[in-house]
Amino acid sequence: MKLGFKGDFLEYSNFNTSSSINFATLNLQGGFEINKKHDLITYIIDSNIHCLLLTETHLKDPKNIPTTRLKATPFKYVQNNDNIIFYIIHNPSPTQSASGVSVILSSLLYQRIQKIEHIPGRLIHITFFFRRHEQLHVLGIYLPLITSSKNNTETLKSINMYIKTHLDSKNQFKKNIIMGDFNINPHKPNTTLMTNDIENNNNGDVTLAFYHKKFLTILQQHTYKDIVKIYNDTPSYTFKNTSNHTSYIDIIFVSPNLISHTICASIIDAPIHTDHRLILVALNHKFFNPSNINFINNTPDSIELNRKNSLAHNERYNYKKIMKDQWRDFKNFVWDNFLLRSTKNPTSNNPQKYINITFENIVQSIQSAINAINFPIIKNNHLQFDITGRNAKNQQKNGAKSSGYSWLFLAILGCFWLFTN
Repeated sequence: MKLGFKGDFLEYSNFNTSSSINFATLNLQGGFEINKKHDLITYIIDSNIHCLLLTETHLKDPKNIPTTRLKATPFKYVQNNDNIIFYIIHNPSPTQSASGVSVILSSLLYQRIQKIEHIPGRLIHITFFFRRHEQLHVLGIYLPLITSSKNNTETLKSINMYIKTHLDSKNQFKKNIIMGDFNINPHKPNTTLMTNDIENNNNGDVTLAFYHKKFLTILQQHTYKDIVKIYNDTPSYTFKNTSNHTSYIDIIFVSPNLISHTICASIIDAPIHTDHRLILVALNHKFFNPSNINFINNTPDSIELNRKNSLAHNERYNYKKIMKDQWRDFKNFVWDNFLLRSTKNPTSNNPQKYINITFENIVQSIQSAINAINFPIIKNNHLQFDITGRNAKNQQKNGAKSSGYSWLFLAILGCFWLFTN
């Protein structure tokens, strides 16, 4: 394994050739120091994960209060005679054994930490600073069970206030990942606040899940998105209990201005024993090592929440300005995404179904790569022409065909590059 520097960062694993830097969250169910640390670190290296949030660590420390300064403890891992340093930040609960959150960071990210804040046992907020004034805020959260809300009222209030204050404070360089175990499925009906939901009344009653709903309402008001849902229309469960009842409660939310920097997101079986699954999002490595070349003029704050499936009728890709590095990244993106989708989607013994699944994985992988790379686009200024009636419809129709052919041509070129290099 070769260690070295590339841009700002110390590398490990296959970062030289990887198209992404991965962030993930997993409910640990305790036992980190006892028997899970080694397997997790091995998995982190193999999966190129540079930030892993662990919830329900079962760690306690009565001295951990909000003003306590959390420390990043170095941990040396030896693989193939190479020493790889990780940094572990524990945020134990002062009183509850079934709580606690921790973060494992690579050296790559550790050296970019600007600040660490926390709510004991429940929330950890790490701010990373990069070149070009870019800020990445990673907030790891473990919300209490809804059934225990009454015993955790003040903690829930603190979390909601913290999130609201943080999201209300905006600047163009600030991008956010909010991930963890939220103990509520945001995609079920009535998971945001309604007019008849109350925090309290004369009897001191609280509407069931009021604070959990308020948390989701805050995210919704700031147009945060469940990144797994963007890449998977019908994502699988994230939690299964001993009675085989499943739910979707482990989630990665991202800010609107970070969506275009993502490559893929998925739900993966955990590498250690737990009743939860691991949630992962891959970010384009160019977010961390920005190129000096601007392939396309766009601003980080004007990003569509729903990815474009095709170019607009007045747009087409400028193949002459696509650089060699972009084609290489395109190949890597397609291949990484295809492998991820192939491991997630079950194969079939039926030849026709197998072909259909494989074809769909290829199509989705190509589309994700196109969205991630930002190939240079030519825009035809149709405003300089007087287009009315039938001529306007014909131009729009022909433009749509051109956009479709452009996408198809790019897909063919990409596949040719993929399978011949």
